[in-house]
Amino acid sequence: MEQFTISILGAKVTYISSVPLLNYFIKNKEYMEFYDAKIVSKVKRLTDDDYVIVYYNIKDKSCPIKINGNKMIINYPFEELNESIILYLASHFLEKQFGQMGICSCHSACVTKDGNATLILGDAGAGKTSLAYKLCQSRGYKLISNDMTLIGMSSDKIIAFAGTKFINLRLLSVKQNMPELLPLFNNDNIDGWINKISVIARDIGIEEEYNPTIIENIIYLRIDDREKLIISNGDSWRNNFLLYQNTSSHIRGSAATFINKKGYPIGYIPPMETQETYKKRVELLNAINKNKNYKYVVGPLEDIIEYIDSLYKLQNGKVKKYEKK
Repeated sequence: MEQFTISILGAKVTYISSVPLLNYFIKNKEYMEFYDAKIVSKVKRLTDDDYVIVYYNIKDKSCPIKINGNKMIINYPFEELNESIILYLASHFLEKQFGQMGICSCHSACVTKDGNATLILGDAGAGKTSLAYKLCQSRGYKLISNDMTLIGMSSDKIIAFAGTKFINLRLLSVKQNMPELLPLFNNDNIDGWINKISVIARDIGIEEEYNPTIIENIIYLRIDDREKLIISNGDSWRNNFLLYQNTSSHIRGSAATFINKKGYPIGYIPPMETQETYKKRVELLNAINKNKNYKYVVGPLEDIIEYIDSLYKLQNGKVKKYEKK
């Protein structure tokens, strides 16, 4: 049985598997939602407090998954799974530990400049990736995350602790906002909405940021072609509802479950939420709503870029560097 442990911000999960997973993880982790995961070199004797996933490649499907405390046991034929599916099961235990720290996964992009981060929220197709890419490519920002950001509180500050560095490029968005990246697509005959590719940020010339950074600006955006930029308070019923869903989906298990290669659910995984983690997440959401730079911004991409840049000019010289307590 292969055994290894991954660690993200001190949250750890150990895999024990009858099929090899480590090499796949090392090769593909940058394209997966494992943020800046590290492999723990020293393997200690496991205790009941450790989070463990045990996978057995067996034909019998009568009990595909069993969870007992911090231990998850998978019994399922590997021919109907793949390495990625098994590895992603760790996200449930990781999110539980993040929640205990007051941190949660947030579907978003995040960029930084001069030690000051901007969290970019929005619906699917709203333009989060386009905005993050343009800010980094043309205005000197660094990418903390695209797709998923680990956010939380520290000393009354909202912090971006880590983020995914792969960028999912949708052909339709590239044609509209990033035409210089069109050569990356091999086939433009597929529906422009579903035709997507993934690239690592640095491979397309974007500088990456790996240090925790204070979030000063929070933008809930939608890019469209209207003539005038609309800026309003981000604290609205709709935005609050969607933000709660966004930050709750991973710890509550609605973002992912145990599925086979065809996407069919094959086993129940209970929510990892507790009253304690819920309370900490609500404190984070309240801090976001009270942030004076939490804005709902709608309009042309270039105008939104100018607006965000103007915030940095106002804040220049007032930025405080995050220091871990």
